[in-house]
Amino acid sequence: MFNHFFDFEKKPVKEIIRLLFLIGNVPIAIYAISIGRMAAITFLVQKMVPANYGMYTSAMETNYLLGFVVAVIVFGVAVMLWKLVCELLLLIFRSLELYIQSNSQKDDEEQKASEQ
Repeated sequence: MFNHFFDFEKKPVKEIIRLLFLIGNVPIAIYAISIGRMAAITFLVQKMVPANYGMYTSAMETNYLLGFVVAVIVFGVAVMLWKLVCELLLLIFRSLELYIQSNSQKDDEEQKASEQ
């Protein structure tokens, strides 16, 4: 896929959209991690810690499990939406390619008919 990345030749649309999808996953992952951190810090969990003479008191701690779950859910939903956008782009470019090919074939047929 990356063999002729810097060559300015005709590339298939599918390859370009696939590359765009893979590159787009990086900011999605960064965003999901930051949302997970925010959820872990915002929704603290209460933990019992020992105090004097066998008694316990509570202390608030970061909820790492919730942060991880939120990050995974946000990442999954965002990747699905990004995949949908990339598929729509692929559909648009393929239909444009077919439209251009059909018009060029019609133009070629009209030129041949006018020459005869």
